[in-house]
Amino acid sequence: MSLNFEYFDQLAWLSIKSHLYICAIFIHLLYMKKIYFLLLGVASLSACKKDSEPAPADTSPTGLLLAKNWRVSAQTLTVTSSVINTTVDAYASYYANACQRDNSIKFNADKTLTADEGATKCTATDPQTKSGTWSFSSNDTKLNLVDPTQGGAAVPFDIITLSATTLHIRYTIVTNGGVIVTNVNDITMTAF
Repeated sequence: MSLNFEYFDQLAWLSIKSHLYICAIFIHLLYMKKIYFLLLGVASLSACKKDSEPAPADTSPTGLLLAKNWRVSAQTLTVTSSVINTTVDAYASYYANACQRDNSIKFNADKTLTADEGATKCTATDPQTKSGTWSFSSNDTKLNLVDPTQGGAAVPFDIITLSATTLHIRYTIVTNGGVIVTNVNDITMTAF
């Protein structure tokens, strides 16, 4: 019986081919595994990155005042003395016209303020804007306004409420001309 070397050669060649194929698969898997772990590592690192959050709003009194424009939404005048005690809804009477209700005030960082007539003016010849100044005092419990609509006199308002949506201020005058009279001007503004 003679051995067929050709058969063994083919068998050896198949064995080498199989080994090469297995090595190629192993290298391929190893390479793919490295890529997989590399991609997994990159994905996990990028997943750890913090989402960018918007900067927190400035909730200091100045920040709240500067954040938006303000429009009067309520106003009452109260007069109290030994002879009279009455409260008038000044908003209903003074702000009865649309030309008053669209007026606004913008407080600026440089301590100026701009009073704007809005889209409709009550008097066509009135300027669109008037300028004034503002400041805080008494540990930010008072808002001092030099109001352009009131002849430029400084008025110290007590701050009742100052939030992101509401500014409620009050000015009290006590006069004594024989009878003590207390006048209280209560103004609420809404941010927009």
